[in-house]
Amino acid sequence: MMNKLIMRLPTILIGLSLFLLQFSCTLFNSDEALVKYADRYINNSNQEIELVFKSSVEGESNFIIPPNGFIDRVKITWNDDNTIQRFIDELYGTDSDALIIELIVENELIKSWNGPPISKGDNNSPFNYNSWAINENDNSVQFTINNSDIE
Repeated sequence: MMNKLIMRLPTILIGLSLFLLQFSCTLFNSDEALVKYADRYINNSNQEIELVFKSSVEGESNFIIPPNGFIDRVKITWNDDNTIQRFIDELYGTDSDALIIELIVENELIKSWNGPPISKGDNNSPFNYNSWAINENDNSVQFTINNSDIE
């Protein structure tokens, strides 16, 4: 029994070395040092809302968000030269007007926001670069829905 173990020892050590080599490459990979930021949708209203993502938007398509709650949808790599505009462009693309996000309250369509992303002044829309804020503590880029959006 001991002889079989000794004969298999080189094979076991080689396998273990390959496993550790692969793990160490992943552990120290420079790409892993880049921070991932989530696109966060915050419900700052006093009603439960549903967001429905139509067309080619990445991630899941329907989200229920309770009052004063939030959801994080997808994570995108963020580096020092990124801006909110680049983040939103990567999230939604820059050339599709078929992108639609619907805001539903109590099974009633309240708003339908359409892409593509642009600067729209004070108009609160997930396709408005000006409607997003960076939260570096939570590694998120945030869009907030307020009571004024659902009235």
